[in-house]
Amino acid sequence: MKKYSLDTNVLIEPWNKYYSVEICPDYWQIIDDLAKAGIVFCAEEVRHEIEKIDDGLLGWVKYRPYIFRTPDEKVQEIRIQLIAN
Repeated sequence: MKKYSLDTNVLIEPWNKYYSVEICPDYWQIIDDLAKAGIVFCAEEVRHEIEKIDDGLLGWVKYRPYIFRTPDEKVQEIRIQLIAN
């Protein structure tokens, strides 16, 4: 099964501009369901960016800690290589 890493803007932009939970609750339910199934996730850095602003999105993610993952050593090594090049 493929897994997908979601960037910060997959959460922040829709929350603030296009798909607020009031307008499009299905968008958020799908992300939640996919995260529970282990198909999508966000790196811990995404959580840190969201925590900079105390808003509804922060409240939403606080109840969904399973969305976030800490990159393992192999991923960290690849990141370092990508940044270096």
